[in-house]
Amino acid sequence: SSVGVPTQAVISELPEEDIKYEANHPEPYDVIIVGAGASGVGTALLLCSLFGLDPERVLLVDRGEVGETFRRWPKEMRFISPSFNSQGWTQSFDLNSVAYGTSPAFTVHQEHPSGAQYATYLQAIAETNELSVKTGTDVTAVNARDGGFDVE
Repeated sequence: SSVGVPTQAVISELPEEDIKYEANHPEPYDVIIVGAGASGVGTALLLCSLFGLDPERVLLVDRGEVGETFRRWPKEMRFISPSFNSQGWTQSFDLNSVAYGTSPAFTVHQEHPSGAQYATYLQAIAETNELSVKTGTDVTAVNARDGGFDVE
């Protein structure tokens, strides 16, 4: 992986069956998600894994990199809520996770990750699940039109 996190460090218990839906329109994307932070990456992952949308037809766009806002945190700033491996003795869901079966603690080996470490976790999730991401892109407008939206 290009972020230095081994692929096996990102666990995801996605459905084993491949549910894929064919597009019912000529547009290149079914969904465009503005923002490749925790909410954007988590939403894209669920749309693809749980609802069967093709990752090539779900686009994440961000003006910065994946997890950009977290990358801008001061170096000494950490998550208050601890990350823990959801497969551990508690069988609890990691509050800092964006996908079931994953944990920033497992990915970056830190119970209270820094912003940069959390961004590394998000990048690893996006890469491991082959999400379509376009960085360095400003979205200036979203306009409704007949049957959809135009994203500028």
